[in-house]
Amino acid sequence: MNVVILSYGPSRVTLGAVKRARRIANGDPLWVVAVSETGVRRLDVSGVRLASELGTAGLKEALEHMQGPVLVAHDDVAVTPEAASGMAAELARRGGIVVSYSNDVGTDHFIGTLPPSARAAGRLAELARTATSSEVARFRPTVVVADPEELAVLVETRIVDPRLTIADPRLRVTTAAAVVAHDGICVSRLLAPEGPDGRPLLVASLIVKDEEETLGDCLASLTGLVDRIEVCDTGSSDRTVEIARRFGANVSHIPWRDDFGWARTEALERCRDAHYVLALDADERARCDDPVLLRRYLATYRHEYEAFSSEVYNWASSDGSKVSSVIRSVRIFRAAGTRFVGALHEVLVDDKAPAEPLVGVNLDVISFDHLGYQERLVHGRDKKRRNLGIARAQYEAAPDFKTAIDYARSLRLAGAEPGRVLELLEGVEDGLEGARDAVVAYFLGMKALALYDLGRDEQALRVARTALDIVPADDGAAAVVAEAARRLDRPEVLVAAARHRRDSRSVRPLYVVEGNEYIFSNRLIWALVATGDLDAAYAEARWLLGRNPESFDEWETLVEALVGMPGGIQALFALVLEDPTGRWVRPSLARLGGEQTAELCHAYLAEGGVAAEAVAAGLLGAAAAGRPDLVDKLVGYLHLLEEDQRAALIAKLVERGYSIFVGVP
Repeated sequence: MNVVILSYGPSRVTLGAVKRARRIANGDPLWVVAVSETGVRRLDVSGVRLASELGTAGLKEALEHMQGPVLVAHDDVAVTPEAASGMAAELARRGGIVVSYSNDVGTDHFIGTLPPSARAAGRLAELARTATSSEVARFRPTVVVADPEELAVLVETRIVDPRLTIADPRLRVTTAAAVVAHDGICVSRLLAPEGPDGRPLLVASLIVKDEEETLGDCLASLTGLVDRIEVCDTGSSDRTVEIARRFGANVSHIPWRDDFGWARTEALERCRDAHYVLALDADERARCDDPVLLRRYLATYRHEYEAFSSEVYNWASSDGSKVSSVIRSVRIFRAAGTRFVGALHEVLVDDKAPAEPLVGVNLDVISFDHLGYQERLVHGRDKKRRNLGIARAQYEAAPDFKTAIDYARSLRLAGAEPGRVLELLEGVEDGLEGARDAVVAYFLGMKALALYDLGRDEQALRVARTALDIVPADDGAAAVVAEAARRLDRPEVLVAAARHRRDSRSVRPLYVVEGNEYIFSNRLIWALVATGDLDAAYAEARWLLGRNPESFDEWETLVEALVGMPGGIQALFALVLEDPTGRWVRPSLARLGGEQTAELCHAYLAEGGVAAEAVAAGLLGAAAAGRPDLVDKLVGYLHLLEEDQRAALIAKLVERGYSIFVGVP
C-alpha cells in the first residue's frame, strides 16, 4: 500500500513512524511530508522520499507519484499492519474515504482512552476484534485510506492541519474495524509567536469616522494579539484620532467615497509588510482567550492558509444579554495579493481570482463581538438610510447577483415594499448557478420571506422548503416555513420540516440568527399540538423556555392542550416554573378561571417565581373568588411589585372590601 507520513517532528517521532510505515508499504512508495518548519526537513533513509514542498503542496507532490490505495497518517499515530489492512479492505468494499477508530476526542470514531503509541499494540488488537465498520459524519484525518482521486478532494480541506476536524456531508466516510492510537504530539508542535522572518506576523487594520464612543474598547481588545495597528480615518470630527494614537496606532487620513471596499483596500495598503492582517470595525471587539496560541498557530501555518473565518456575534443589546445573529466572517487573511471589492457588504478577494470571494477556514481560537446592530447605534447614525443609499448606487452602477442581494437586504431592513425586494431577487436567479449551497439557501430564504410579506404563502412555503432541502440548518428559511405553515393551517408540513432538519446533515448556513430558531420552535409547538403529539410539544416547550423564555408566545396553545388532559395541570405547573416572564398568567386565567389561576400563581411564587403578573393576577383572582385564605398567602409577595403597581393593586382590593391592605408597604 502507498504510504504518506505527515511529519510534525521531532525527528525521532517521524523516524519511528517511518519504521512502522515500512511494514505497511511493503515496497510500495513511501513518502514523508514536512507539514511546517517543525517537521523533518532533511531525511536520508533508503527507499523513503521527502517532499520538496511543505504542507498541502508537499502532500500533493507525493500523491502525484502514487496509484491505488494510499494511507496518509500523522507521524505520532501508531498504525499496525493489521489496522492498515482492515482499512484497505473497507475501502475495497465501500469506497470513499476510510478512517479508523482512535482516541481522537470529539469525533464519531472515538473509541476511548488508549495507551501511548509505543505500548498500544496489544490494546489496539484487542479492541479491533470487537469493532465494526460504520458511517461517520465528524472525523479527524489523523489516519485515512483512500484512492488518490478521493484524497485530492480531501487534501483541499488542509488535512495537514493537526487541529482539523471535518464534518462535511458531501464526503462519504466510513470507519473500518481497525483501531489506532494517536499521541497528539502534532498539535503541540508550533513555532514561537513572533514572525519567523522578522516581518510582522499580524497587523490590525481599521477604517473609522467619529468612533470615540467605541474605538477605545476595540483597540484594547487587540492587546497581545497584533504587532501593529493601522487606522485610516475618513473625516472624524470628534476624539477618534486622539484615542487611536493613545493606543499606539498609526493614523492616516483618506477621503470617504461611499465605498467600503475601496476604503478597506486603502487601509490594507498600510499592512502589506505583514504576513497576515486582522480587519475589524471600531464597534467590534476581538475575543481571544489565548493570544499566544493564536500567534503560534499563524506563525506555523502561514504558508498553508490564505484566510481564516471566525464567528462574529451581532449583539442587539448593550448589556450583552441578547444576540441578534451569528455569522462566520473572514477577519484574518494574507496581507499580500488581497483586496476588498464592493461598495457595501464588501468581500475579500485574491488578486489572481477576483471573481470569487476568499472563503476562510474555520478559526475558533478567536471570535468577535459586533455592537453596531444595537438599536441606539443603528438609529443614532442612520445606518439603514446610509446603507440603502450605498446599496442603490452600487446596484445601479453594476447590477449583478451580489449587488442585487445587497440592495434587496437594505431595502427590507429599511422597511421598503416587499414587491421591489422580490423583483430584484427574481431578476438575478441565474446567478445561483455554481454558488455554494449556503449562498443558494440564503438567497431562497430571502425570496421566500419576500413572498410571505406579500401574502403569497403557498409560494413562500414551497421556496423555503427548497432552501431547507439544500441546507437544513438554514434558520431563515426554517422561520418562513414555520410562519407560512401556521398561516395556512398546515401543521403536518411544519412537523415534517422539523423531522427533516433533525435527521439531515447540513453545511453551515451563511447566517445563524437565534431569533429565527425561536420562531420555528414556537410554531412547531403549535403544529405538534395540532397533530396530537403533546409529548413532543411539551419537550419542545421546555427546550425553548430553557433557551429564551421571553420569546415563548405559544402559551395559549399549550395551556389549552394541557388543561384538557389527565395530569395536565401538574405538567403546566412544571413549565410555569421555567418561565420568569409571567406570560403564562393570562392564558391560564382565561382557561382555568380566577380561583385556579390564583392557586397556580401562589404555587409558582412559593417555588421562587418572581413575575409581578403572578402577584397581581393571583391576588385579584383570589379576591374575586372569595378566598381570603389565599389572599393572605399572596400578600407576602407584594414586594415584587413596583411601588405604583402595588398602590394600584391595593386600591382595587380595598374596593373589594379588603381594607386590611391599606398601608401595606
